[in-house]
Amino acid sequence: MQFSRVLGNGCCHRRWTAWVCMALLTGSLAGCGPADTGPAPEEQAGLKTIAVLYGRFQGMNRGQPPQSEEELKQFALALKENGQVPAGLELDNVDAAFVSPRDGEPYVFVLDKEMPARPGGERAIAYEKTGRDGMRQIALSNTSVVDATPEEFSQYVPSP
Repeated sequence: MQFSRVLGNGCCHRRWTAWVCMALLTGSLAGCGPADTGPAPEEQAGLKTIAVLYGRFQGMNRGQPPQSEEELKQFALALKENGQVPAGLELDNVDAAFVSPRDGEPYVFVLDKEMPARPGGERAIAYEKTGRDGMRQIALSNTSVVDATPEEFSQYVPSP
């Protein structure tokens, strides 16, 4: 018996093939995705906001970073007043966005343009002063936020 006779007409064969392909694809993707190694979204919101504001500042100032934390705050306030807050950012209280919810201390800004970049090209732009449970969060120039052990922290911020 020929294979085409068992499956019937071509329409059913294509439909059957599509279902098999979808099942295989779905099964192969099970368990895929990013590992849950980063900080919880609500815990990284402040640093994420700072990282996005920092990038927006650079974009609007020919690649130049802010010269101080205060300059970045004033930039955030201007965006808020002009209704230009980037989508997804919470700027209801600009001052609160510059304080870590984990240790209650203001973030430390890395204003040194000579700060070395990591192999991926990103560099630290701000970090938690104390952190929690031996871990400190760091905002990177690519707008990501990482939880860092003391050893990892020293790779991003050689001499705080």
